[in-house]
Amino acid sequence: MMAYAFTFTPCFQKHFKRLIVQKKKQLKNKLQIFLSAVSTWISALSGITKVTK
Repeated sequence: MMAYAFTFTPCFQKHFKRLIVQKKKQLKNKLQIFLSAVSTWISALSGITKVTK
């Protein structure tokens, strides 16, 4: 399984600090959903490449 890391710009970090707790949680949840979707797609694609080889 591949590990992913997000790198945030200083500008993003500055604005993220100003968000209320509810908005921070919402953003973190969206990032987790995105990562799970990416890992699902990678798993599907790796399965396709194994079958076609």
